Amino acid sequence: MWHAFILTAVLPVVLINLAGYIMGFKWRTDKFTDISYSLSFLTAVWSGVIIGDLQSDVHMLYAVLVSLWAVRLGSFLLYRILKMGRDERFDDMRDGAWSFAKFWILQTVSVLIIVCPFYLIDPDSSLTTLHGLWSGLFLGFWIWQAVADTQKLRAKSSGKGAPWELRGLWHKIRHPNYLGEIMMWTMLWLITLSAPTSLLGIISPLWISVLLLFISGIPLIESARTQQYGKVREYQEYLSSSWRLFPYLY
Repeated sequence: MWHAFILTAVLPVVLINLAGYIMGFKWRTDKFTDISYSLSFLTAVWSGVIIGDLQSDVHMLYAVLVSLWAVRLGSFLLYRILKMGRDERFDDMRDGAWSFAKFWILQTVSVLIIVCPFYLIDPDSSLTTLHGLWSGLFLGFWIWQAVADTQKLRAKSSGKGAPWELRGLWHKIRHPNYLGEIMMWTMLWLITLSAPTSLLGIISPLWISVLLLFISGIPLIESARTQQYGKVREYQEYLSSSWRLFPYLY
């Protein structure tokens, strides 16, 4: 297992992100960040299938669902960055070799942690009714995230991109796209459960949750929003009438 993980996941993912860092820093651009993220996942799972011979029915199901997620999200984020020109989150990092490198290191480590359940799947496992349930829920949250991304992009394109002006899924939940992201990776982990070792894969949904809730997701967005709208009455009303992520909980 670990030999396959190092050969088909660690090495290619490190190389992809190293190349992305070098090109991004050389040209001071953010256009390689999101596409390299999706490409890393696609490479990690399909290298495992093709080179690592991880081809049980469960491995194949996981690889197909991850591909569905990666192609949709990667295409959307690439379109968005080409339209925006730059990602404001990197304004304080882009010109510093080490500050910019820290993002790429975090991204590399995150990909390997998040995709690790794929390498913990029992090679003798077969599909069951539960796999159909988890897959169905995954597809539901995949649609949820796609709708959320589209709604926000359309709102910004029409000049109504302020948080309190957003409608649809954004009206009562401040980060519905991240809710979809966390739940999709939770479903993917549940798909892998068939042996005691696969329980260790819970680090995947836990890590994406920590990443989005406390490191590179919500904190950066809400910090920027506070600087821009902190004293705006409509924004304060929006905060008090909406949930950050999980309805009725958070």
